[in-house]
Amino acid sequence: RQAELLAELEAIAHEDSAALESETAVRPGIAPRRARPVLRRVLSFSTTWRSEAEVTLEADEGGQVVGAAVGERAAHGLQMLAQATIDAVHKLHGEEPFSLGGTWLAEILGREVVVCFVTPADGRELVGAALVRGGALKEAAVRATLDAVNRRLAGLE
Repeated sequence: RQAELLAELEAIAHEDSAALESETAVRPGIAPRRARPVLRRVLSFSTTWRSEAEVTLEADEGGQVVGAAVGERAAHGLQMLAQATIDAVHKLHGEEPFSLGGTWLAEILGREVVVCFVTPADGRELVGAALVRGGALKEAAVRATLDAVNRRLAGLE
């Protein structure tokens, strides 16, 4: 089952990179799609009972926004990181409200993966995933959240 999940994650990553290539191509008569937000900074800290996170994203026009989240402390702080990412996305693209369904750290074929479920206003659940590379769990949480929303933001879904 783990091999199947890893194959699905790799297929999603391949689709996203193909989508990125096609969305940046200029086509006559078709308005260019928005570029995906770029991750610039991730900050998080926790006390005994509370977690806080800030995520800075940059829009294709060069402007930066900071998303923030505060809540009850949980293992790894993944929820706060994902919620801060969604807050930043709202600030960049306010017309599309997203709600966080949840985030999880999983091990698939010996690799750590962050998985994130997000629901837009239409109720159609979206899922994103990111490998934890070099111990960068915080960045993986943000990348998984962006993976869940990027296709919608780019107008591909």
